[in-house]
Amino acid sequence: MGARMLVHKLPCGRDLLLDEEDAHLLCHSWHSAKNWAVTYAQRWNGNGTTHFHNDVLGKRDGFVIDHIDGHGLNNCRSNLRWVTQAQNSWNRKTRKDSASGIKGVYLERSGYWRASVMCHGVKYGKYFKTAEAAAQW
Repeated sequence: MGARMLVHKLPCGRDLLLDEEDAHLLCHSWHSAKNWAVTYAQRWNGNGTTHFHNDVLGKRDGFVIDHIDGHGLNNCRSNLRWVTQAQNSWNRKTRKDSASGIKGVYLERSGYWRASVMCHGVKYGKYFKTAEAAAQW
């Protein structure tokens, strides 16, 4: 049987999900903060801010913590995993304001569609007349 999930109401009214074994972390004053498109729970630690997921799993050099379901307030251990920054960006959802609705495909001012991908720190791209052609690349 899995860990028992708790729901903690943040000051903004949003729900922070956590495992019962991490309930001791609620002794801190948590609030929600939006980081790009994802809302996370964070607190002031005297030197800056700390995210709830970092208090749950700790920090590991060369890795970040990924929320598997993309929901930054779901900090159940079964929803957290260590990934590289590159792997974490692969998981990113398509932006809501995306003209194409396809990750990595952007409409340029010229009217052409640009497909781009980054591999090992090198960005590759190509222009196409349609979003569909760019997505196929």
